Parts: sequence; C-alpha cells; structure tokens
Amino acid sequence: VQSRGGRQEPRRAPLAQFFDPCVHQEMKVLDAFKLGANEALVVYREEHSGDGLECPTTAAGTTSTSSVKPIVSEKGNQVIRTIVKGPAVYIPEANEWVHTFSWHGSGTNGKGSQ
Repeated sequence: VQSRGGRQEPRRAPLAQFFDPCVHQEMKVLDAFKLGANEALVVYREEHSGDGLECPTTAAGTTSTSSVKPIVSEKGNQVIRTIVKGPAVYIPEANEWVHTFSWHGSGTNGKGSQ
C-alpha cells in the first residue's frame, strides 16, 4: 500500500482493505517467495544510519539463518545483503528488494553465449 505522501506499508495476507483515492496512490498484491529446502534468496535492505541490524523473519515467524553484509551508500545509509535459506516462505518488507539472477550458458546448438 503506497499512500499519497510517499509512505509504503507492506501488509500481510489475508487482508481486506478499501482503496481510498484521496489517501492511497497505489495498492499491489504480490506473491510471497516460496523456497524449497535446496533454495536460497538474496535480499537487499536499505537502512538509515540510526537503524539497527536485524535479521529478517520468514512468514512462519522464524529468524532465518543468514549472512548479513552491510554496504555503506553515498547518503550514509546502509544497504544490507541477507541470504534467506529454505525451506521458507518469505515476504519482503517495503525497504527490501530481491536480487534477480540471470542464468546463461550454452545454447541448444552447443555453442556458448556471445
């Protein structure tokens, strides 16, 4: 849920909410990430310099066993990379984004990518 003032509020399902065009700018419904036992998810989170480092929690409420690596940005904020290991159902917060991998390699004709 994104308000007209710019604030974003992630909400967990199930939820019923009325879209008020005077208050809300946009509402999106996104799927959770369902990770198998052999899968992992790389999540980035931006935190302001005064915020503490906390491990993300999965939808089941358990803290993931993940590695936390802070990166300092130009504005003094930190971008924290976290690896969430499965099995888990993970719902990102408003200040988080997921790394998208682009797999490439040999084509069907046996030649490598160019």
